Amino acid sequence: MKFTKPSEPTDIIWENRHFTPMNYFWRELFAYVIVGVLLFGSLIVIYVISAYSAKLAAVFPPVSCDGIDSAYGDSLQTYAVTDYDYIEANPGLPSSGCLQCFCQKQGKVDPDNFMSESYGQVDGDSICEGYASAVTTVLLWTSALSYLLIGINYILRTVCIMLVDWIGYSTETIRLSKTTTVTFIVQFFNSAFLLLMVNANMSEQPITFWLTSGTMPDFNSAWFRSVGDIIVLAMVFNIYYPILEVLGYWGLRILFRCIDRGCTFSGRTKSTSIQGYINTYQGPLYFMHYKYSSILTIGYMTFMYGFGMPVLFPIAALSFLVLYVVERFMLFYGHITPPMYDERLSNDVL
Repeated sequence: MKFTKPSEPTDIIWENRHFTPMNYFWRELFAYVIVGVLLFGSLIVIYVISAYSAKLAAVFPPVSCDGIDSAYGDSLQTYAVTDYDYIEANPGLPSSGCLQCFCQKQGKVDPDNFMSESYGQVDGDSICEGYASAVTTVLLWTSALSYLLIGINYILRTVCIMLVDWIGYSTETIRLSKTTTVTFIVQFFNSAFLLLMVNANMSEQPITFWLTSGTMPDFNSAWFRSVGDIIVLAMVFNIYYPILEVLGYWGLRILFRCIDRGCTFSGRTKSTSIQGYINTYQGPLYFMHYKYSSILTIGYMTFMYGFGMPVLFPIAALSFLVLYVVERFMLFYGHITPPMYDERLSNDVL
C-alpha cells in the first residue's frame, strides 16, 4: 500500500474534483490549440513590423564617417546630393553613406539651418530633412515593436491564465504550477525566439529550418541595431512595470473606496452587504503564477542574449530588485493572506 502526502484543505479546489483524466486531456488540447493560434498571430504581426523596419533601416547601413570624410574631403556635399538622388530614384536600395555622414556633420556645424538647406539639389529638396525623417521612422517603429511585444505578452499571459482556470485543476498548487509553466513558455517563446526567427536568414547554413525570409544571416551590427534594441527596450520596461502596476492598483483601490463613502473620511458606506463591503476594502488574492513566469522570462532572456549584450545583466538585476521591493510591500499592505501552497510550485519553478 502506497500513501501520498495530501494537499492542504485551503489548497483544494473542491468544485473541480469531478473532472476525469479524459476531461483534462480534451480541455488541455483545446487550450494548447488556442495558445498556438495566438502565437501564430503574434508571429505574423512581429514579422510584418520587423520586415518593414528592417527595410527602412537597410537604406542607411552603418558606415565609418571618418573614413568617408577623409576619402571625399571637400566634395562630400556633392556626393551627398548624388546619394540623395540615388535613394529617391531607387527606393529600398542602400545608401553609399555620403548622405548620412554629411548630414551628421552639418548637424554639428549648423544645427539651426541644416534641415532646411538643399545644398544644391536640383529640385530644391531638403536632403538632410529626408535623412532625418527616415532615421526617425526607423526609431519609432523599433520602439513601437518593443512596446507592442510587451502588449502581446500581456494578452498572452491573460489568455493563458484564463485557459488554465477553465481547464479546472483540482488544487491551487497544480493550477498555479501549470499557469506558471505555460505562461513562461509562451512569453519566452514570443519574446526571445519569434524575434530571432522572423529576422533570421539561414539560407547559407546546411540546415535552414525554413528560416530564409529574414534579412540577417548572423549576429551583425544590423541585428544589434534592430532586434537587439527591441530586446533591450522590452527588458528595461520590466524595471518600471511593477511600479506602474502598483500605482494603478492603489489608484483604483482608492477610487472605489472614495466612491463607496462619497470621498469623505466620515462618510457612510454604500455597500448593502458585508461581502460587498469586504470586496471593496480588502485586497485581492495574491497570485504567484505570473510573478514566477516574469522572473523566469527575465532570467532566461538575460542568459540567452546577455553575453552578446552585457547591458542585460544589470537591467535584469535591477528588475529583480524592484520586483522584490514591490512584492514585499504588496504582500504586507495590499493583498490578503494567500492559500497554503505546498512545495510543488517552487520545486517546479526550480
